Amino acid sequence: MDDLLAKPFGRKDLLALLARFSPSPGEASANGSAECAEREASSLDPEPIETLRKLDPEGQRQLVQRTITKFADYGDELMAILSDAVDRGDSGEVARITHSLKSSSASLGARDLSGLCADLERLASGGSLPADIDANLTAVKTAHRAARRDLLALLKGG
Repeated sequence: MDDLLAKPFGRKDLLALLARFSPSPGEASANGSAECAEREASSLDPEPIETLRKLDPEGQRQLVQRTITKFADYGDELMAILSDAVDRGDSGEVARITHSLKSSSASLGARDLSGLCADLERLASGGSLPADIDANLTAVKTAHRAARRDLLALLKGG
C-alpha cells in the first residue's frame, strides 16, 4: 500500500505522497493535476520581494529580477548536487546544501521550501540521513519547482 498516509502526518509527508503520484511536468494531463499539486506546495510570502523592491524603487539596478534569476539558475544546480549527495549518503553535504537553499528561499519568500530545507538540514546535521530521505528529497524538489515557477511568474507579471 504505497498510497497510505498514516496519521499523524505533516505537510512534508503529504507533499511527498502527492509528488510520487503526480505526473512530471512533461506528463501533466490536460486538466493540469501536476500543476495543481505543485501550486499547493508553494506559498510565497510577498514581503521579502517588496523589501527588495523598496531597495531599488525605480528598478534601475533590476534587483528583484537579478535576485530571482540567480535563485532560479543556482537553485537548479543546488538541487542536482543535493540529489547526488543523497545518492552518496553524504549527510554533511546534504546539510550544507539545504542550509544554503533554506536561506536563499527564505530571502525570496519561498516559505515552504525554506521550511522543508530547514527540516532536512536539521536531520542531516546529526551525521546520518533519515530512513525516509527519498520522501524528504521529493518534497524539497517539489517545493523548489513550485517556488521557482512562482518566482519566475512574478518577473513576467511585474
